Amino acid sequence: MPPAVTPFFGKISTYRRKNIFLPPPRVQKDFFVFTDNEHIDFEENADVFKIYQKKLGWPYDTMMRFDMFLTQEEKLKGYDYIYFFNANMEFVAPVGEEFLPDESGLVMGLHPGYYGKKPDEYPYDRNPKSTAYIPYGQGKHYVQGCLNGGTSAAYLELCKMCSANTHKDLEQNIIALWHDESHLNKYVQDKNYKLLACNYLYPEGKKLKPFNKNIKIIQRNKNNKKWGGTDSLRQFAKDTRYKDKFDVVILTATKDMESLNLCTDLLRKNLEFKNLNIISNQKPQIKTAFTYINENDVMSGLSYQAIEEYFKSRNIKNARVGWYLQQFIKMAYAFICKDEYYLLWDSDTLMLRPITFFDADGKILFDNSREWKDDIFNKTVVSVLGYERPSDKTFIVEHMMIKTECMRDLVQTIAKNRPVEDFWKIILDDINDNDLSYGGFSEFEVIGTFMQHNYPNLIAYRPLKSNRNFAKKIGLNITKYDIWALAQKFDFGSIEKKHKIKTAKYKIWCNKIKNFIKYQLQR
Repeated sequence: MPPAVTPFFGKISTYRRKNIFLPPPRVQKDFFVFTDNEHIDFEENADVFKIYQKKLGWPYDTMMRFDMFLTQEEKLKGYDYIYFFNANMEFVAPVGEEFLPDESGLVMGLHPGYYGKKPDEYPYDRNPKSTAYIPYGQGKHYVQGCLNGGTSAAYLELCKMCSANTHKDLEQNIIALWHDESHLNKYVQDKNYKLLACNYLYPEGKKLKPFNKNIKIIQRNKNNKKWGGTDSLRQFAKDTRYKDKFDVVILTATKDMESLNLCTDLLRKNLEFKNLNIISNQKPQIKTAFTYINENDVMSGLSYQAIEEYFKSRNIKNARVGWYLQQFIKMAYAFICKDEYYLLWDSDTLMLRPITFFDADGKILFDNSREWKDDIFNKTVVSVLGYERPSDKTFIVEHMMIKTECMRDLVQTIAKNRPVEDFWKIILDDINDNDLSYGGFSEFEVIGTFMQHNYPNLIAYRPLKSNRNFAKKIGLNITKYDIWALAQKFDFGSIEKKHKIKTAKYKIWCNKIKNFIKYQLQR
């Protein structure tokens, strides 16, 4: 339980003492609280055990919960029953023996968000490579991860299996769709268990019939500012550990400069870093402080004109010259970078809430939320590096944290016995005419594959939530209400100009009005 969650525990644990089964001493109930907070309410009580748990970052703070529970396995074995509750679960009415498991030994809670829906509509993990995989056509219920339990033997066995499967996935750079909840649903898929109805997991502020007439446990709304909001509870707070170790590097073309103010304002709001460096062919006019670097000054011989001449030498239409240039500059920047790391960030991309780029062990975190079926980029990966991309998950995304010495190693590996300034020519030489005119190179695909192959111990993976075409829903005139609404769903997203806005204007304005109303209501 991170510090932001502790307001829940102080109030709600009082109700748990009162309303879970019979009051002490007839029934002994102890509370194991996993937290990195220095102090919690009632910690002096004999029935409260505060266990220090260091912050792992999202989603590991929730996904690794089974590992956390197993650190207390020997103590937990001594209890008849074990129950897990999210910190925001408030018991508002007495709960008795109906809460105990049946002969199956396990108790699960029906997810209110999927009550009345068909199994194929459940958000099971549909990735066949994950140990949490449940194919379409299977499944009976969708249980929520916020409340579960059972006999000590049955529940500890659940924890062991879910923990083992989580680690198997991580070894393959896979994170289940809904983390611990996905593994929980997989575990109980073919098992018997007692299923608690939605009145035991009732979402605050909702009207869910018929369960609203007999509410036992309420899930307090984590978006409520009283509790700090979901971002705070999930610890979407600025990560300050590496703020002195990296700059942010943005490459921008003239056509994208109008989005730079919003892009850089949100970066300043949500991320701690040293300096902001903007690389372009002309100095942008924006409000925030930055260092301007002319695109022709990054590496000798690398320029728009040089790539244009290369295209002419191969008699290929040069429509993608600028597109290739910005990718090569991102790689070449390592040779003028004075820091251990640098963050590449696209100029039309908005950081909607704080993002952590390093895990608890200092490994760089890559976003592995997307898949890319087009083989054209993998062909270039093979021709440039000599080996394939490691999985169907793509490294193509609108940002990437770079370890400077690793990037230098990559460029030098590509250059081989030639000067490093020739690396980009070598890459283009490896691309056939058709693929070259299409745009058959992705710097992020090459960088990610190189890191996975040569520096696997320096990287880790976590899925982020993103959208590449915000303008389709909210247009190009983005307000603070739009930003707030988008941040409820996404970590970041783009307003890419190449994606034409086909949405009718009235639909865009309807969306913007909804965002305004929702913003006002949450206040």
